Formats: sequence, C-alpha cells, structure tokens
Amino acid sequence: MPLFTLALAAPLQLPAVLAAVGDPDLNSDWDRFWIDCTWLDPRNPSSGSWFPAWYLIEHPATGSGEAIASSDPDAPPMRAFEAVKLVVAAEPGGYGAALMSARAELRRIDARLFRHYMNRRESHELYDARLAIRSPARSDPS
Repeated sequence: MPLFTLALAAPLQLPAVLAAVGDPDLNSDWDRFWIDCTWLDPRNPSSGSWFPAWYLIEHPATGSGEAIASSDPDAPPMRAFEAVKLVVAAEPGGYGAALMSARAELRRIDARLFRHYMNRRESHELYDARLAIRSPARSDPS
C-alpha cells in the first residue's frame, strides 16, 4: 500500500495526504491510531511512522505482500511493520513456531505495540467465542 511507504518514509506528510484523500475510514483509523498508541508523542515528527504496523494489527486481512521502500530498514517502525506482517501471515497456521517467533520479534522491537497486538487478538477471540455460543452450528435434521 503506497500509504504505508509514505508513513514510513515521510510521516509528516501523512496527515495532509489523508486529508486530501478524504477517505472517512482512513481518517477514522488515523484518529484511532493516536487513541490506541498513547505512548507515542504526536509532536514527534516520526511517530506517524508506526501507523503501518498498527494498521495491520487492526486490519490483518489487508496484508501487505508488496515491498515497502524505507530510507532506514533498521528503524523500529519499519522493523515492527515487517514483524507484524510475519505475525499476520503466521496466524492462520495456529500457535506454531512461526507465530511464536514472529510475536517474540515484535515484542523485542516494541513491547507496547506487542501488548496492543495481544489485546486486540484476545478481544477478537472473546468476540468469536461469544458468537459461537450464541449461534451454535446447526446440524442437518435429515
């Protein structure tokens, strides 16, 4: 997603681009990013570069198989984005070595973003469990 490249390479330009695009969902996500990531300082010019990693946590179906250009591939926001990509790719396989390794890498990069990820997954699991209880699979009466 070109927006991810922009966020990682030029986070100061991201708010203006989001305003120009005028997508209410993206603007809502941008606002939620700041609400969820309270440990980031909005006055810090590079804080918006964490948006791509946060976005993949919130919207894992988005995925991001494309290569992302970054002026600093070793910067924590870029490393976190790559780790979240690995986590999201490994999740369908269940709690195997790949998922555990990707989660450990995300935790090493930023424990606060890792906690946010785990909180989101736990809330989704609880929601899915409640849905399963409310609407159990119906068996075929024939």
